[in-house]
Amino acid sequence: MTFKKKIYYLYCFFLAFIKGNKRNIHAGNRLMVSGVVMHNVNIDIEGTDNEVIVEPFTRLSDLLIKVRGDDNRVYIGAEAVIVSGEIKVMGSRSSISIGQGTTVRDASFSALGEKANITLGKDCMLGLNIKIWNGDVHPIYELDTGKELNLPGDITLGDHVWLGSDVVILKGVTVGSGSVVGVRSLLTGSVPDNSLSVGSPAKVIKNRIEWQRKRKQQEIRGTENA
Repeated sequence: MTFKKKIYYLYCFFLAFIKGNKRNIHAGNRLMVSGVVMHNVNIDIEGTDNEVIVEPFTRLSDLLIKVRGDDNRVYIGAEAVIVSGEIKVMGSRSSISIGQGTTVRDASFSALGEKANITLGKDCMLGLNIKIWNGDVHPIYELDTGKELNLPGDITLGDHVWLGSDVVILKGVTVGSGSVVGVRSLLTGSVPDNSLSVGSPAKVIKNRIEWQRKRKQQEIRGTENA
């Protein structure tokens, strides 16, 4: 571990439980948080054998983490940043996992039902008012058979995915690594790696793209000299 990270770790540890955080964790559940900066974070866990894990060097603020049911899991990787939103797991044997270095400005994640999972890879970037829901709160049944029609489906985002503001992703969708989904898009079907998708419902309009969090230095110098 570098000296800089050691200093940051001590800083995180000192600020780990600052004023404004709330906890409601029933017996038989696990919360594992160490070296995390949290402000106005509400962690609410009921049921049995649930666990919430937040890795070191992570920053969370204005966030609700709510778990109901049994044997569910919430995982937030190291160096992730979530500045607003909610993470809800309601069911059994379900999970929400947010990868290392992923940044979230404002998002609602909902894993609803049994064996319902939402997985975000490393270094993803999510804009404002994102909704990622892999199921419906209320079931719909077929009258003749009683069969449930709206079962949940897993959602997976690969590594280094960029979601523009107001994007909605529904159940059963996979977003390939390196892809971009444009502002106000509704994603109901999967898209491949390194693709650009826009629209409602979203369609792939460009393949073989790449994106970066910062502009290349030569482009910056070119702009300065213009």
